[in-house]
Amino acid sequence: MSKRRYLLVSLIAFSLLTVGLSAQTHVPSARYSPLQSESTESTDPLVRPGIFDYDTQMFAPLDLSDISDRKAPSGFFALYDRVYMSIGRPNPIGTAGPTQHPRGTDYHWGNRYHAGFITDEGRGIQAEYLSVTGSFFSAGLDPTVPDPFVTETSLDVFELNRIFRERLSNGGFLEPYFGLRYTSVSDETIEDTTFFVGATEIPNRFIQRARNSAIGAQIGARYAMNRGRWTVRTDGSINASYNTQRYIASDIQQTPNQTFPTIFEATNEASSFMPAVDLQLEFAYRLSRDFSIRTSMQVMYIWEGVNRANTSTTALNPNSVLGVGSIGQLGPASQTFTSAGFGFGVEWRR
Repeated sequence: MSKRRYLLVSLIAFSLLTVGLSAQTHVPSARYSPLQSESTESTDPLVRPGIFDYDTQMFAPLDLSDISDRKAPSGFFALYDRVYMSIGRPNPIGTAGPTQHPRGTDYHWGNRYHAGFITDEGRGIQAEYLSVTGSFFSAGLDPTVPDPFVTETSLDVFELNRIFRERLSNGGFLEPYFGLRYTSVSDETIEDTTFFVGATEIPNRFIQRARNSAIGAQIGARYAMNRGRWTVRTDGSINASYNTQRYIASDIQQTPNQTFPTIFEATNEASSFMPAVDLQLEFAYRLSRDFSIRTSMQVMYIWEGVNRANTSTTALNPNSVLGVGSIGQLGPASQTFTSAGFGFGVEWRR
């Protein structure tokens, strides 16, 4: 009986010892303890995870189940417009005045590019570039006018803005923004005429180049409202820029039997303050979740400080050596500028 009791006690003791040894072998030693570099405090990412994620389903169907709570897209966005803008003609000066060369506007084609990025929290950045170029004839359209006077005008606008998106109680979105705006307005004129020295006919080419390079601060706001597949946006901004004006006028004359032409050239540089307002109205129709077709209208007005070329003909232009009037005036140094028109294009995740 005592042997059985001794055997039972021995088995119990051996079992406890085995369990104790097994538990001890699963306890990690100090060499396997977590290092400081593996702690959660030192593994924060440089940017928030998922900030660049995009499922690439550009043509996924648009979810219209609850329009009032639909969120505006976040992440990257872009749009392109083909624009048709009117540009106001320069105001002619000199003895001819506006009666011989009437003022007005001419429509020209151009392009608008817009791209940016916005986070889920409604903070982002956007850039936009608008370029419009075209020409018109101050004279030469009539068959009785032998020498045409052509003017080419270019408008280039670049913006870089910081944007903030806020959700409104009516379901719309307000996007205030501020940033920098660069505006370039330029005119280039060419008119070929002839004059006589005795019986010798001498051709003369009169050229003008007027440049405006203005950079300054801008502030504005955009409002967007979704209605089904339609999105309506209004955009308004004001900007104040420092404008550097450059003007050059030259007469190039080719005398018979002369190897090189004779050039008469005059230049002028100045600066001005150039305030402007820019208003836009946009309509977009979503074909899919991320892809829309769009149309837009825009009005841009600069109310002073724009240097333009003088569109008076050579014989009456005070900036030509063959002209009459105030010699050396070198073009109007401060005019207004108006551009208005519409565009159509596409947009992605705007």
